[in-house]
Amino acid sequence: MSIDLSYISQRRLEHIRQAESADAAASMGLLDSLMDKIFRGGAKESAIRALYAALQNPPDDDGPSGIAQQMQNFQNLRNLMLPEHRETLTLEVVEHPDETWDYAMRLDGQLLQERKGIQDDAAIAELKHTRQAMAVDDYLCKLQNYDPTAASLVHRSDSFLIEQGKTGDCYALATMIGIMSNPAMQKKIESMAEITEDNKLRLKFDVRPTAFNIRDVHLHDPSGTLELARENLATICADEDEVAFMREKGYDLSLENGVLQVDISEDKLRQIIGETRSANTNSLIVNILEHFSGNLLLRLDKVAEERAFAQLEDTEADSGFTLIDHARGMRSNRESILAHHDRAGNYDPLIANLLGYVGGAFSTRPDNVHELSKQLQAFDRSELCLESGGANGFVYIGMKYGKADAQGQIHNQHALLLHSIEYNVPPPGEKKRPVGVHLQNPWGNRQKPEYFPLDELNGRNVRFVQYLPA
Repeated sequence: MSIDLSYISQRRLEHIRQAESADAAASMGLLDSLMDKIFRGGAKESAIRALYAALQNPPDDDGPSGIAQQMQNFQNLRNLMLPEHRETLTLEVVEHPDETWDYAMRLDGQLLQERKGIQDDAAIAELKHTRQAMAVDDYLCKLQNYDPTAASLVHRSDSFLIEQGKTGDCYALATMIGIMSNPAMQKKIESMAEITEDNKLRLKFDVRPTAFNIRDVHLHDPSGTLELARENLATICADEDEVAFMREKGYDLSLENGVLQVDISEDKLRQIIGETRSANTNSLIVNILEHFSGNLLLRLDKVAEERAFAQLEDTEADSGFTLIDHARGMRSNRESILAHHDRAGNYDPLIANLLGYVGGAFSTRPDNVHELSKQLQAFDRSELCLESGGANGFVYIGMKYGKADAQGQIHNQHALLLHSIEYNVPPPGEKKRPVGVHLQNPWGNRQKPEYFPLDELNGRNVRFVQYLPA
């Protein structure tokens, strides 16, 4: 829900500031309350409650936790506002020669809150982060012509939306839903973005060995393998032709000190935003990664295949046998989001690694209901279900999902996230055991999770894939 805060008067602002509780701040006259519920859908009350939170002083006012909470309240309030009005809610940050910092929050020029003389390094880092995130958000709102449905880079709340579009990238979207269910990751993604002097969106991905460890899961074809090595990424960034190719696609790449820097032009961003086959989302990072990962993965494929071809050519020369179909050529380089149809099984590890998660090798395929039950209990103990909050990681399930044919066979593969586990009510003295699972479908992460009894799940060729924060 987006709202216009312009109808909150100075008098109302003072009432909110002096209120002893959120309920007191949101109290309205009977007529005003009815008008709000009938014509605004409760928007005014939501705005007042968000303002009240932003105006409160946490116990640790100037420490890192207090400043972090205030900055989160500030961003929550901006998220509630219509894009055309967000620039009226400002954060002014001032650095002094003595290395102390001040900030002031203002709504349409009216002072909401201010702090002076902040010295704590972690608190200062929170101010810098929020200022940078606000600049990126303003840039993207303007780029989208302040459309009421304009997406932020990351919708910082549990109301983020991801709905699969017309592209078969359920594995990638399931991975992004799992990652973005972790509030710490929402903030981390924000910190990866900035606006350059030449007005491009810059994203910085940590690809150092400890954070970038791609392994191929390849659920669509369990016999297929492809090692996506960090060396291949370095090869792309060092090759002028490869860099020129990515620039032609709208991405300027550079790799320095283990950080992959990607500058995206305004024209490319408009193309991404306007692509009707992409996922429907209020977090633009989802659409960006759908597109960017397509081009990047195909270039990684090309480098890997060229190395493999070179090795086979040497073997041909030594053995005299023909091992390569030379007429086949390299894998077709389809444009951006369409590339998912070529390499769908590799998108999730690439995206997960770019965002600082490791996984893929931690995949299991249980053979029977007993093994399935044991694996689910292990996931539950490790707090890998979505309902646990996502801090420890997540699990998605690759499974047969389509309708059964005349022979009772289910053919289509689909990825769904492990949301929660249903247990039985055991007799006294016995341990509880799983009887079913609730799975989140990337067709819409706000939809009610789908329920599958264990017996049915066991017949769907299930494979679990874990992803954990690096």
